[in-house]
Amino acid sequence: SKALCYLDQDKLDLAKSQLEALISNESHAKAYYLLARIARKQGLWDEMELAAQVATRLEPKNSRYLILFSLALAEQKKYSAAERFATKAIDSSSVPVFWYYGHRAKMRMELGETEKAIADWEKGVELKPDWDSYFHALAKAYLSEGKLQKALDSVNRAIQLNSENSEYRNLKNTIIFDK
Repeated sequence: SKALCYLDQDKLDLAKSQLEALISNESHAKAYYLLARIARKQGLWDEMELAAQVATRLEPKNSRYLILFSLALAEQKKYSAAERFATKAIDSSSVPVFWYYGHRAKMRMELGETEKAIADWEKGVELKPDWDSYFHALAKAYLSEGKLQKALDSVNRAIQLNSENSEYRNLKNTIIFDK
């Protein structure tokens, strides 16, 4: 569609006007989804939330719409609802998407649900074993639970994947010092 072309070219105002004209006559889930993406690019979290919410009401099993709604909620620190919609996105997706698990893990950490977050990051690294930031996040979660050997193993894997990251080396030193 024309609106999608404008969005891809970062002509957000033109994309937005095309989509608003489309939905003025009839509701279209994809149009609301694209409006939410535009709002995200503009940092308009309330608008992003509202547009993504309408998209999810129109197509409640669309994982892309659900995860976008979850991201909008997370930006506004509505972690419980964001976690719930991330779970719906994971459950609705026809194939496992590694970053959905990472997003839900972050929400679970914000909610103090470290064990559940660990399970999500473990699933994320199972799906994407070369993603160093997930091993780093997993190491921090293990450390917060006092699981020092698992934390050390995870941060070592992160360093193995990205030896240039000083944050990973600093975490390793922290773990070794705590051990």
